[in-house]
Amino acid sequence: DGWSVVRTKAAWLRHMDAAARLEVLGQALTDKELDASLEYFETAFRKTLRKRKLSLLDRYVVPYLEDPGVDENCFDMGIAKRWVLQRVFELGWSEESFGWFDAGQRAGDLDGSAAKPERVGKKYQWLAWHEFLARVSDNFEYRGDTWNEHDRAYHGPWQIYARDIDPSYVQSAAREAKRQSQEAPWWSPTEYSQWVPEMDDATWVHSTTDRSLMEPCIEVIDPQDGTAWLVLQAHASYRQPGPPEEDGLLYPYRQVWHMLNSYIVSAGETTMLYEWAIQQDFMGRWMPESHQMHQVFLGEYPWAPAFLDQYTDYGGYEEWTRGSGDRIPVEVLVSTDEYGEGSNDFDSSIDGPIGVQLPAKWLVDGMDLSWRGVEGSYYSADGVLIARDPSVGASDPKALLVRKDALTQFLRDGGYDIVWALLGEKQVIMSGAAFDKWLQFSGAYHLDAGNVVGEVNPRPINAAEYTPPWAAGETPPT
Repeated sequence: DGWSVVRTKAAWLRHMDAAARLEVLGQALTDKELDASLEYFETAFRKTLRKRKLSLLDRYVVPYLEDPGVDENCFDMGIAKRWVLQRVFELGWSEESFGWFDAGQRAGDLDGSAAKPERVGKKYQWLAWHEFLARVSDNFEYRGDTWNEHDRAYHGPWQIYARDIDPSYVQSAAREAKRQSQEAPWWSPTEYSQWVPEMDDATWVHSTTDRSLMEPCIEVIDPQDGTAWLVLQAHASYRQPGPPEEDGLLYPYRQVWHMLNSYIVSAGETTMLYEWAIQQDFMGRWMPESHQMHQVFLGEYPWAPAFLDQYTDYGGYEEWTRGSGDRIPVEVLVSTDEYGEGSNDFDSSIDGPIGVQLPAKWLVDGMDLSWRGVEGSYYSADGVLIARDPSVGASDPKALLVRKDALTQFLRDGGYDIVWALLGEKQVIMSGAAFDKWLQFSGAYHLDAGNVVGEVNPRPINAAEYTPPWAAGETPPT
């Protein structure tokens, strides 16, 4: 007690005169005597502590006593830990019931990875921890993130990253696995196969004779019912196959990729946008793209507070735009959004990255679409499937398809149109080095009397002569 009194009040005591010190301490100590007393009491106190408590003293107590105002809102996490432990026992964990099982799980948990079965005790800890967070949110004022001036009021657990398992997405990683066969799915039938092994790399990478690569499938037909769909967003990547025993390890290898995005535009500005787009080099991905949602469940898109709070209230969800620097000559709206989750969740509810392409909020609202519990699918008011990502539960590549008849009717009635932008590359991938030649291609497409028309511009690149678009102030690729 003597040490703590002297330590916490030392600065205050030094400003007192001799009479005041006499009243408080019982003797009129000088500054030197006050410091000596402090050292004496601290040494005596330290001798009563063992190694672990000494560590806690130096880590927490001493810094606070020296500067009590270091963080006036600091919360003692020791309280949280003790509460969680007590709650684990109250929920039913006991060594008699689960000790043998948890010991076995702990013995196998040597790699520290997230994707693993967890101990029963750990599952009880997760339950208790989330209950603790709920109690904190009910009884304490939310201070918000210091970097976000808008984030000052508490609206829901997405603000503190306290949500993990998405109950509206139940597809497993196994059902999300990539295709094992070389057969192209019906919504992306441009499977690339023109690897021409007899052609040297430099000649192949600059060749523009394989036009199928650069002519994306924008209108596709479902073979099951003959329905025509428009592809609003897609990304495909093809790699030169090698011998089975070397596949995945073969260097160098040839690779082709392309991505397709689409944009809603006012019908009177379609020609202006299209004629501008066919002259552009889209490399660097400087055109606006889908918003990828985080801390939003699939079933909450695009109506729930979790989505609206993050992506609309504070301008984080821009709909009509002319892009960075107003480079696009007219305002456009990106036609798609994306639901995504990572693969490092400690709850092991997913064991691989998840991505689902979605129709933009503007389309969902305007076409009166709704989600009916089928991942990646949106229906009209009378129950007709209007928009879908056919790769969910099936195979890559991911894409967003919208029924052609429904979309064109909606756009026509509202005075809108749609334009597509294409970006891609042919590459030779080396091991530990860069191949100095590649082929870039950019293109644009639009609807003309219901038919998809457009053009693509291939551009052979030699590294020594190449200046990337972002070197002149454009946004670099990510």
